[in-house]
Amino acid sequence: MATLRLFLSIPVGLVLMGAVVWLAELLTHAVFPPSQELLDAMKRLQADPTAGEARAAVTAAFATMPAGSFLGLIVGWVAGAAAGAWIASRMSGILKRPVAVAIGVLSTVAVGSQLYFIPHPSWMIVPSLALPLLASILIAWSAAKAPPKTTR
Repeated sequence: MATLRLFLSIPVGLVLMGAVVWLAELLTHAVFPPSQELLDAMKRLQADPTAGEARAAVTAAFATMPAGSFLGLIVGWVAGAAAGAWIASRMSGILKRPVAVAIGVLSTVAVGSQLYFIPHPSWMIVPSLALPLLASILIAWSAAKAPPKTTR
């Protein structure tokens, strides 16, 4: 049973991470709605990710957006990584630290691919890559300090 919990903890952590990021993006879009220019540019970029014109249009649309919309995205990525790492470390029962850090590494890979394929402002790169991983490492550290669960 412990092995099954260990193997299921990472997929469950990733699903929770994705759900938290999705909710954070919904809230951010409610507070800072994207412009029609950005929505059109994103559709063109999705249709042809290699088109330089579409990437330039997204970059130009991002330049008109408030910084709060990007901060909301970073907060969502950090909260998602922390929530995913927490549930994965709690669920795994054993190997709490490696499981939590694995969620952070996978979160960083997902954020990195997002930053690569969609041209975000350059100031976002370092915090977007570092903070989710740092959050999962802090969760891993606190999970290892937690007293072990007793089963009856």
